[in-house]
Amino acid sequence: MTALTLPLLAAAALAPAQVASDLPGLFVGACMDGSVSLSGWRGREAPYEALPAGLRKSFGQPASAKVYELESGGKVYLYVLDYEQGGSNPDKVCGLAARTLSRSAAADAMNVRIEGVSRGQASGTISQWYRPQDGYIALVTSESGFTVLQVTWLTDKQKEQALRAMRPLGGSQ
Repeated sequence: MTALTLPLLAAAALAPAQVASDLPGLFVGACMDGSVSLSGWRGREAPYEALPAGLRKSFGQPASAKVYELESGGKVYLYVLDYEQGGSNPDKVCGLAARTLSRSAAADAMNVRIEGVSRGQASGTISQWYRPQDGYIALVTSESGFTVLQVTWLTDKQKEQALRAMRPLGGSQ
């Protein structure tokens, strides 16, 4: 994953409807492509504790956290969590939690980004993409009234283990 750079939040806010439709793009830029411009977004850096408790509970103990609360006509958080290396800790977790985004629209946007195709309305409570060959696990789910788009970046060791586990029986590499 390339380094994630998030400039200071400034500039004028977008209209709420425009912001809601741009949230998947913000997530992809920040969390999957590794760079994003937050100009045009208005908000502030927030403490880790600002994230919904149910979401924080799933994160364990990150070594550091950057959280941004964005103004969008509803609660929206962009977060980047770094972990100490070792054990089962991931390298990094990056996500976006929004009250103003439907889970179905978020899952479809993720399908377009990862698979290159729209699948229309998603059903179920969680959509997950297991991509160790690309170094991540991505998901869209709901938690505490928020739609969550998240990518967990794997360590090199986790990627190797996952790829080895996915190898066909009797296969070589």
